[in-house]
Amino acid sequence: MDIKSLFASFRRRLLLESLVRTSVISLTAGAAAVFFVSFAGHIARTAPHTGLLWGVSGGVFAVTFALVFFIGMRPTEKKVAQRIDRIGLQERIGTMLEYRADPTEIARIQRTDAVHHLGRVLPEQMPWNFRRKEFVLCLVSLCLAVLMLLLPYDFRLFGVTVRADAGEQAQIVRELIEELRENLRQSELEKAEREALEELIRELEEELREEAASRLEQAAEMQEAAQDLQEMLEEGITRDEIGEALRQYDLTEKLGEAIRDGDSEAVSEALDELENALNEDPSKTGELADTLRRALGEAGTDAEDPLHAALEEFASDLEKIEEQELEGDAFSGELSEAFDEAEEAIQSALERQAALEEEIGRMQEALERSKDEMLDNEPGEKPGEGEGEGEMPGEMPGEMPGDGMPGGEPPQDGMQQGDGTGSGEAGGDDLYERMTEPIYDPYSGSVAYGEVFASYYAEYLDALESGDVPQELQEIMDSYFDALNEG
Repeated sequence: MDIKSLFASFRRRLLLESLVRTSVISLTAGAAAVFFVSFAGHIARTAPHTGLLWGVSGGVFAVTFALVFFIGMRPTEKKVAQRIDRIGLQERIGTMLEYRADPTEIARIQRTDAVHHLGRVLPEQMPWNFRRKEFVLCLVSLCLAVLMLLLPYDFRLFGVTVRADAGEQAQIVRELIEELRENLRQSELEKAEREALEELIRELEEELREEAASRLEQAAEMQEAAQDLQEMLEEGITRDEIGEALRQYDLTEKLGEAIRDGDSEAVSEALDELENALNEDPSKTGELADTLRRALGEAGTDAEDPLHAALEEFASDLEKIEEQELEGDAFSGELSEAFDEAEEAIQSALERQAALEEEIGRMQEALERSKDEMLDNEPGEKPGEGEGEGEMPGEMPGEMPGDGMPGGEPPQDGMQQGDGTGSGEAGGDDLYERMTEPIYDPYSGSVAYGEVFASYYAEYLDALESGDVPQELQEIMDSYFDALNEG
């Protein structure tokens, strides 16, 4: 007896039912997985990557489908027989399946009767066994997943209000990154500096778009990026250290001053004077080489720095000329060639540093402007612009600075106003100098509270990444900055 042929049409109907039910259950599981991943992202206030969401939902769907179908839903011969008997065949098909190998006459008669009755029913008479609760649960799961995905990721769960300006934040970030990259494309930086700045922009973009969520967090990331740029600038601009070291020696004083100021014409003039001095007194050749090496050692700059390398090479060329003990035109020719090469290398290094300084300045201005937009601050003047010399922005001439406090307010700690013992009395300027706010924006001068909080938060994030914040303090600090952000 060919059971498969007898059950074929019924099996196909049951298979379709099983596939639909399995798909619904798997879709429910996949949507639930997306909901929980997005929920975790909202708790961490970090938007999950789209690829992660697709991967999790697809993986859970596939695993659930395989388990549910092959373990519980696959239409076996026994299940098909049971479903056919429910049409009204009174367990004839189940009994036939159970005794299909029985050689007795009574079993043969029963099988013949079962086949006869089976031929009188159609697969369409077998009712679908879909369950309403499975479809309802799937719909609920999908709705929750979609709702959690549409909810802004700076939405504070557990009863805290939603920020309505997530789109504006994203626009500020997008415009900032585009501006930084466009400026970098138009710059004339060397490959090494360009790659370093490209990496910094890439990291900043990841921080702003994936990790930071609130305005305060994003402003703190911008502040931290500006600090990284300042460190890069201090490391890459070596003309100050080298120029100052050269100025300490009479022989190279003018050259050091020209290098420190980045003045190309002054560098050419200083080198011409040195060349003339050596032509008049060749014995100074070795002295100049020694002076250059001592100054480089005192400057403490990296030997791979282009300006350092140019002066080091210049000193080596002078030592070689001295060792050759040349005279007359031969000496003058070698000396002229060495000075020409040195001038070209020094000028190139100074131009390279000037280009780096200019580009980092533009990037810092863009970061500062975007940070002001993120904190809803009015762009402030830099210290000294439009004010009397030595006065802070926003203060009247002759007024005392607010001790680094935002808004120019005088400190309250340990001082009383109006009793003759406050500012302007004992301690005077020295007191204010010693009580200057340690977190102070170097570009905006006296700044709004949001600026100071962003600076604090940037320092906190840096300490957190380096593992310097104990767990119990981390909880306190997180609550503190959350309260500031909500305010």
